[in-house]
Amino acid sequence: MDQTPIQAVLLDFDGTLADSEPLHYDCWAQTLKPHGVRLSWPEYHRRMVGVPDGLCGRMMLEEAGITASDNLVALVLSEKKSLYRRRVCEEVTIPPGVLEFVGALSAKLPVGVVSSSLTPEVEPLLVQVGLRSGLALLVCGEHVSRLKPDPEPYLRALGLLNQNGASITAPGCLVFEDSDSGVASAKAAGMTVERVSSPDRLLEALDAHLGRLVALKRR
Repeated sequence: MDQTPIQAVLLDFDGTLADSEPLHYDCWAQTLKPHGVRLSWPEYHRRMVGVPDGLCGRMMLEEAGITASDNLVALVLSEKKSLYRRRVCEEVTIPPGVLEFVGALSAKLPVGVVSSSLTPEVEPLLVQVGLRSGLALLVCGEHVSRLKPDPEPYLRALGLLNQNGASITAPGCLVFEDSDSGVASAKAAGMTVERVSSPDRLLEALDAHLGRLVALKRR
């Protein structure tokens, strides 16, 4: 059976497009340390990547034996997000090869970013590196009522792709994700998903699926 032609490309942000997970970890570690929470990077990476921040904070507090009241969760979440936003544009990187490839690809196909993080944690870096203007869409956590692994973020992206009369199908959307929740979200939306382990592996995956399109555009 023929494969569905690729009509659009959707990229997760944290851990897929941007090498932001170490900064998320460090901000959580600094925020929770005064509360007696000790968190190792291997444990965080294994269990917390792809988990929404609010749930992540609650889980880490409870597992440290701390009563995670709504007020306390809201406090640590606000502190963590504030710290992350102050540091993201200085400390988070997108591999240069990925920047070049995605920039060229966005001239050929609609490219969007779909993230469970909030816009102020995603968009400033995209603007700084010059990717934002070429994106067809940006879906962030505040744009939906249910985060990944629910399909709503990717279904919203599909709606935005088609809002001006296009006829892009869910199977025609190629999604790149690094987490279990992200993969589950895109699959539940009916999209084609390629899992990548880190931003350093994204270029290889992009080139494997889309290298011919970008090469043709560059001629």
